[in-house]
Amino acid sequence: MTAVTLTDAELSRFTAKPARSGLRGGFSAVTWTNAAQLTEAERDRLDEVMIRLQSRVYDGDATEVWRQRRADGFFDLVSKFHLIRTPAAEVIGWMSLVRRRLAGAHVIYLDSTGMLPEYQRSGRIYALHVRDLVGEMARNWHRMIYLSMRTRNPVVYKEYLRGSGGLGFFPMPERPVPDRVRAVAAELAVALGQRERLDEATLVIKDAYQDELRSGRETPESGDPVIDGFFAGHLGPGDAYLIFLEATLPRMIGFLIRDVKTLYGRMRRATNATKKVRNDAPKRVN
Repeated sequence: MTAVTLTDAELSRFTAKPARSGLRGGFSAVTWTNAAQLTEAERDRLDEVMIRLQSRVYDGDATEVWRQRRADGFFDLVSKFHLIRTPAAEVIGWMSLVRRRLAGAHVIYLDSTGMLPEYQRSGRIYALHVRDLVGEMARNWHRMIYLSMRTRNPVVYKEYLRGSGGLGFFPMPERPVPDRVRAVAAELAVALGQRERLDEATLVIKDAYQDELRSGRETPESGDPVIDGFFAGHLGPGDAYLIFLEATLPRMIGFLIRDVKTLYGRMRRATNATKKVRNDAPKRVN
């Protein structure tokens, strides 16, 4: 299936205009916080974008799955909807967030996310999510927020575990899930229509993607034997963890500091690798 583009000129004609923000490498995010105001024609256009994008991401026809999501009220229920674009305006990824009040707690649920395989592990979705979380904490600095998502990908798990420093992060090997997290997980599973599939003690959801399109590609490994074993030893082929981060302002500040250090380390390693290639290159003899 061919690439799909969404240019600034086209977006400027939308009634529900999205915000635009820059990402590393000249990439950009197009963000709707007002998706419920999209016209039917605009929803049809985004249907086309998402069907073509998801079909490429999952290597299968996403038409029926996405149309069911729209019929279930996706545009009316989503709190924030991002599309990620290349410098040439090709749409290569998406992310959607939903705010909920569950078990007396404020919950930000990462509803759906995906990226074309050739752009995965670039860190752009993660960076965009961290930006969202910082904004949520700035508005809710006086309270704790539960950040949650389903994942069966140990690479994703490792990123969020590293960012949190393990503080208020569940599930983790050898760490029991506290009752307060179990209560939120139970209500979130009800909202997802997966209450009967959730094991509150482990936060494993059985057949988590039963009614959704899922990539047939092999699940990647994180490179951390403890994390990879935690996934391989507890998740079946269609299972996922329902992960939670108890976010407070001090924890999010720590989250950002750790992220900046990690990014600096990656940039430094890339610079050193470039210097090594140049130094190892054959010298020109005049």
